[in-house]
Amino acid sequence: MVPNTVRVIYIVPKDAEEWADAKRRAIEVPKDLQDFFADEMNRLVHSPKTFEIARDGEGDLLFEVKPSPLEKAQFQTDYIWACQEVLDGGRPKGALDIEVCFFEGYSIVNGIAFVPRR
Repeated sequence: MVPNTVRVIYIVPKDAEEWADAKRRAIEVPKDLQDFFADEMNRLVHSPKTFEIARDGEGDLLFEVKPSPLEKAQFQTDYIWACQEVLDGGRPKGALDIEVCFFEGYSIVNGIAFVPRR
């Protein structure tokens, strides 16, 4: 059985700047979760099963950066729709990969995260 593969996708709206540290920080999360699931499966006597993280041709963890024609406000209003628009509807039904998407959708004003109300 082929394990599910997690792909990390970073979406940058057209009115946002790309975060220079995004790749390093985004890859930490799935790696920590991968270890956690392996440890828990092992602890529960199922052997150390876990998911795979997608890798590029060089063997490095895959980190996709996708520029978006949409603005941050569109992600704030409906982030599922916005992500699907950027990813052409997302992964196909029955695909074995899992897309973990995050985006630059909010602003920091005077040290406080600005999250507009819907």
